[in-house]
Amino acid sequence: MRDKVYGAREVREKWGVPPSRLRDLLALVGDTSDNIPGVPGVGPKTAADLLAEFGTLEGVYANLEKVTKAKLKQTLAAHEADARVSFDLVGLRGDLDVPWDPARLKYGEPNVPELRRLFQELELSRMLDQFRSTTPTTREFTTVLTHEGLEAFAARARGKKYLAVHLEATSSESMRAACIGVSLSSSPGEGVYVPLSHRYLGAPKQLGWQVIREVLGPLFADSSIKKVGHDLKFSEVVLVRNGVAIRGPIFDTMIAGYLLDPEAGTTLKEGAERELGVDLVTYADGAAKARGREVDFEEIEVERATQFAAAAVETCATLADRFEPRIETEGLGPLMRDVELPLSRVLAQMEMTGVLVDVARLEGIGRRASGELLTLEAKAKQIAGRDFSVRSRDQLEKILFDELGLPVLKRTPKGGRSTDASVLEELAEKHELPRVICEYREIDKLKGTYIDALPRVINPETGRIHTCFDQAVAATGRLSSRDPNLQNIPIRTALGREIRSAFVAPAGHVILAADYSQVELRLLAHLSHDAELLEAFRTGEDVHVRTASLIFDVPKAEVTKVMRGRAKTINFGVIYGMGDSALAKQTGVTRDEAARFIDAYFTRYAGVRRFMDETIEKARSGEAVRTLLGRRRFLPNLHSANRGLRMEAERSA
Repeated sequence: MRDKVYGAREVREKWGVPPSRLRDLLALVGDTSDNIPGVPGVGPKTAADLLAEFGTLEGVYANLEKVTKAKLKQTLAAHEADARVSFDLVGLRGDLDVPWDPARLKYGEPNVPELRRLFQELELSRMLDQFRSTTPTTREFTTVLTHEGLEAFAARARGKKYLAVHLEATSSESMRAACIGVSLSSSPGEGVYVPLSHRYLGAPKQLGWQVIREVLGPLFADSSIKKVGHDLKFSEVVLVRNGVAIRGPIFDTMIAGYLLDPEAGTTLKEGAERELGVDLVTYADGAAKARGREVDFEEIEVERATQFAAAAVETCATLADRFEPRIETEGLGPLMRDVELPLSRVLAQMEMTGVLVDVARLEGIGRRASGELLTLEAKAKQIAGRDFSVRSRDQLEKILFDELGLPVLKRTPKGGRSTDASVLEELAEKHELPRVICEYREIDKLKGTYIDALPRVINPETGRIHTCFDQAVAATGRLSSRDPNLQNIPIRTALGREIRSAFVAPAGHVILAADYSQVELRLLAHLSHDAELLEAFRTGEDVHVRTASLIFDVPKAEVTKVMRGRAKTINFGVIYGMGDSALAKQTGVTRDEAARFIDAYFTRYAGVRRFMDETIEKARSGEAVRTLLGRRRFLPNLHSANRGLRMEAERSA
């Protein structure tokens, strides 16, 4: 397991005895994990010393009187029977009649039909779902440093109509990453590494982007050749930035693995371990260090780099070979082909385009925010009656609970008195200081997260902010954004709206914001076939007014603004499993009233109740639930003994 071979010398180094005496040593030392008693108090060092002097276990007991340490002599004598039975236990039996048929030991193919039958009989649905071929492949890795070598690879890829690609780059941010080398494959089992910018003393002459564009450009642009990659969007952005466009059919193993199991890890290393049973060793696993710093990938020898880079692209090709048929047989083909892969191409363009930010406007907003923070800080100190650090959780805790005597509402995991946002919001109804601290924290967070941070992530080459979109992270299929996160720009506060206004279109253009009207309720109407909901949308009626009229049992003309607000909370809350406690908190009514509202809702919208119950029941029987597009989610916690986990799984379903 540690990639170390033990010969006689290594055994002696570790145990202090040659291999021929290991049985004697283990008989003296014992092994509690295997229930081998040994002699109490005798460790490897003592046992090795005894065997060095007396040769064998038999020799030790034949010369017991010569053992100089009185206590050791006494222990050995008292536990002779234990030592002898241990000697028998740790030895291999050499007198058994074992049938010897070398042909039966040869590795063969698994009995696929029998395994499938067995998995179905035992209801091992996840194992059946993840069933895969275990045919071993021969792997061949090569380094390409010449134009001729690259041409030879291109000819193979063109003939097979197949091109797998994996890039070694300086950053995970596609618009800032410099490419160190390109890994290529024309089939599972093959890995080719083309170094581009390795730099160290004695580094060989490497090919440049001009050659890559000339030889590989036509391959990537050929619509008859399938392109395969892991996080192909990243490769596409980096390649396009260097003059190589990808066209034609693509297959992304990261997206495929994500669709097959949305809650499993999506890195190439995790996919290789889970699907192929292969420990893909990456450079990051054991990056060398020099002069106290980690050696960058471009600083290692190209021969060594090939072992990492070529293995990555070969693993990608092998994964694609496994994933493609599973995607089809498990009903995920249309989702992959019609949604995820086309979306990947769109996201690549969005990442490259980026968004323009008015830095001068942000700076003006920042100056005003700084002024507001100073005012709030002074106000907080005045209310507290003394000087303190507004950002210090410990100082605030002491003032709130010890000096002002406010009630402790929640504890931290370590037992401290919580001062988090939910606590301060509740305490703000009892005292002004928590309200001021809430306001301070909100402005301070917006200033640090957006006002100060956004100008720093503007790309100097484009003058724009380029986020990275992740489509294989959230188990629900939701898109996410990072470096920076542009999906969380606030809008509920005045300052948040000001920050949004700093995102601008260039002269002669506009930014268009489009939103679905009540999309979740429309989906609910479609899925549940509830007559009331369908009628509301058919007639173009205000669905929240209709719900208020139904659950409060009043004519629509008499529905008040408060009633409509509560109905809206119920409409969007109950479809995600909101209970009476949460509803009471959000609407400001008692739990009994909230419970009556929910009961009234499900009485009026009986189709919704039926749909939710049937969905959970189906999920319980198969532990997976699918969306309209076929995206699926495994929910094993539907059978959990833990009520909290079980309820959470039901809400997810």
